Amino acid sequence: KKIIKIIMCGIAGFVQIKNNNTNINCHAVGSRMADAIKHRGPDDKGIWVDDESRVVLSYQRLAVIDLSKNGNQPMISQNNRWVIVYNGEIYNHNYLRKNLEETGYKIKWKGTSDTETLLACIEHWGLEKSLNQLVGMFSFSLWDKKTKRMFLARDRFGEKPLYYGYVNNCFVFASEIKSFKVFPGFQKRINQNALHDYLSLNVVPNEQCIYENVFKLTPGSFLCLENDSLENQTVPKFKQYWSIKNLFNSLQNKKFFISENEVNQEIKRMIEESVKQQLISDVPIGVFLSGGIDSSLITAIAMQNSNKPIKTFSIGFKEKDYDESKIAHKIANHLKTDHTNYELSFSEATKYIESMGSTFDEPFGDSSQIPMKLICEMSRKDITVALTGDGGDEIFGGYNRHILSYNYWPKLKYLPHFIRKMIFSSVSPFYNRVSNLSRPSEKLLKISRIIYSKNEDDFYSNLATNNFNSNKILHLENNQNKSLYNLPNLENSALNISEKLMIADLINYLPDDILVKSDRCSMSVGLEVRSPFLDHRILEFYSKVPFNYKISKKKGKLTLRKILNEFVPSSLIERPKMGFSIPLDNWLKGSLKNWAEDLFAKHNLSKFEFFDSKEIQNVWHDHINNKRRNENLIWSLLMFIQWHQNQ
Repeated sequence: KKIIKIIMCGIAGFVQIKNNNTNINCHAVGSRMADAIKHRGPDDKGIWVDDESRVVLSYQRLAVIDLSKNGNQPMISQNNRWVIVYNGEIYNHNYLRKNLEETGYKIKWKGTSDTETLLACIEHWGLEKSLNQLVGMFSFSLWDKKTKRMFLARDRFGEKPLYYGYVNNCFVFASEIKSFKVFPGFQKRINQNALHDYLSLNVVPNEQCIYENVFKLTPGSFLCLENDSLENQTVPKFKQYWSIKNLFNSLQNKKFFISENEVNQEIKRMIEESVKQQLISDVPIGVFLSGGIDSSLITAIAMQNSNKPIKTFSIGFKEKDYDESKIAHKIANHLKTDHTNYELSFSEATKYIESMGSTFDEPFGDSSQIPMKLICEMSRKDITVALTGDGGDEIFGGYNRHILSYNYWPKLKYLPHFIRKMIFSSVSPFYNRVSNLSRPSEKLLKISRIIYSKNEDDFYSNLATNNFNSNKILHLENNQNKSLYNLPNLENSALNISEKLMIADLINYLPDDILVKSDRCSMSVGLEVRSPFLDHRILEFYSKVPFNYKISKKKGKLTLRKILNEFVPSSLIERPKMGFSIPLDNWLKGSLKNWAEDLFAKHNLSKFEFFDSKEIQNVWHDHINNKRRNENLIWSLLMFIQWHQNQ
């Protein structure tokens, strides 16, 4: 049996400015930074210090395959030039080893870890060429002992996090902000621009961080910390080695002219290859099965490539509008998986809500964090690795907005506002009765807010914005009137509005919301999550596929539906999209009401100089008295206050 060593972990470290009078014990601080993210890797700890250059690299390890010490980190390259701490998995690392050997690269491998493979690639090909050949999820820090330069790099989609910034005359980096908080002299000053965007979007977007002077490394990019930048404490510019925007900009007049069936079979082959790679594990593995198209397809292919029933897990609710567990159970029965369902109750929800301030070390307002935390914690009792369907909606066109924009924006954009108002006023009373979407009243509220969009950018910004009243509840130094999310500036004029929304979701919603939720919830309990759809080669192929193969006027994800029909009867999958949501409105007015009112008490809100406490209380009272639904804004506020209490 060929053993592959794969390590999921957390990384942290810093570089101190020369002639710095700050007295920092490098070993002690590096150790504390690692301890702060021990949940990401409870199996081992490593620290490397260069006292002369004042460089510290530290990591915490979660061992998944091959428990030997051959892959321990920090790791030094064979030529003794490079030192790395690395978080993630390189799924094609065996191929890369073979490729290195075929090019004449001489190396005596010490072990079978993908970390050692990565270092060998960098030693032989250099950093950027190596990054372009990697298939996987990762973030890492690389110290060049020869040139005294620090490199940071992150995977293409942003599956693994990486923060950086200057603290107390040091350039600091870490997988999570928890490591920054134990760094001497770190100031926990709220970034008010990030706070505004968080309250509008339910997430802290793009490269921003909730704290001032801390940044996220952009997905698909790397940066180089030169000595000049370090001495002047300037933020180094990043370079993108792979860009979703550039991928679609290069596609003008390059669409495939092949049949839909050929597209479906090629996508099926690519997903099968990705699932096979990600099933490799020497610890128990399973699949999160929601009952939707994405997770059902991953489960079906996983079962096809396993010699025993795959363990599957789902979450259920008593409220039928939110409960997909019965469908998940039927699909599990059909595929003959070893299935477990958990029902999320009020009491359990309260327990998980109280832990969110420590699970997410930035405020996070997507309420699906609650079932995600539950399924991670419960499944961790049986498995160490879980496959998910993350990325399926963004790549293959699965969100309702992708379909609705295709149907309505081309007509809506030409209508004067008074006609739009007349149409909406006449249609809305009947919408709840005729809509086949789940929770239609929530969707109606969203439609009412986007119907007056001025242009495509405004249309997307209104779709992406969850809370339109955030300006009213904030006293900000700089008033925010800019669009929070814009459509990417694309040279390819042939793309329609639906395609542009899919690209924007890949750039924004996927890394800022979906992948943050998956990473923090899973790593908080030492569970590794893998996402087979997020093999960049799948997107690179599918980006060239004609739009009519992807979305129709009634349905999205046409490709995945047709592939899934080979495994599961269409009667089990042809239903309205539900999403991974909780009955938030009901809970806020019921079991969570007292908890929310405690957090919204006047004496509690008065601690925040940037909040208008009276306006917040008005928003809350309007909601519980059924005057105006504000559950998304309320939840974001509650999660911020809960998070702040943990700081």
